[in-house]
Amino acid sequence: MHSIGFQIEIILNTAWHVGTGLSRGLVDRTTQRNGQGDVHIPASTVKGRLRNACEHVARLYGKEGNRLLPCQPPRPDKMCRGSNACIVCSVFGSAYLGDRLYFEDAILNSESRKVYGPGIQSQPRTRVKLDRRLGTAERGHLFTSEYAERSLVFSAEVSGRVDLTSIDGETSHAYELVLLAAGVGLVKELGGDKSSGFGACDVSFVGGIRLEDNYIAPDVLIGMVDELEYYKVA
Repeated sequence: MHSIGFQIEIILNTAWHVGTGLSRGLVDRTTQRNGQGDVHIPASTVKGRLRNACEHVARLYGKEGNRLLPCQPPRPDKMCRGSNACIVCSVFGSAYLGDRLYFEDAILNSESRKVYGPGIQSQPRTRVKLDRRLGTAERGHLFTSEYAERSLVFSAEVSGRVDLTSIDGETSHAYELVLLAAGVGLVKELGGDKSSGFGACDVSFVGGIRLEDNYIAPDVLIGMVDELEYYKVA
């Protein structure tokens, strides 16, 4: 296994909500905050969206004879086990393989914290629940949710140990790293209420992807994305 790590930046393009399941005062649905009172994006949310994006890439290039087609998470009985795992489980792990990548919560960068204090990082919005069949507001279902402001910028650290399969003999040109580089660029939504237009974002690498003591430019890996279809061809 090889030690890898990278940092990603998340820029909110619309208001965003990741619920706590708790209410506060007149707000029925509060959003996630850390111990300093700043809004943040939980590591599980970031990991889930990035894994989902990588699954889309794998399905795009998957075909009979290679090991790209992903299994069916989150059901453990439908996920990979043993050494012959799909590429997504090889990178992220599974219920049987354990975790391969470890994500930290995405926290506000220093510039956003300077501009937005905890009291103005989010705003409440009052909405009604719609009857999907009739398209009308349901009686007695007025609720208020807390949404983080658009334009906030977050950063998250990711690290782990992953088995790498080289494309051309160079360890830095590995199918697994290509998949990660392509997946990061596909993450365009985070959090809840996406069907209502919330949670749009842009995600990008900050610097390169660390492989042991060296760094690889993500653009180099993205340029090799068409090689994915040859991953472990039988």
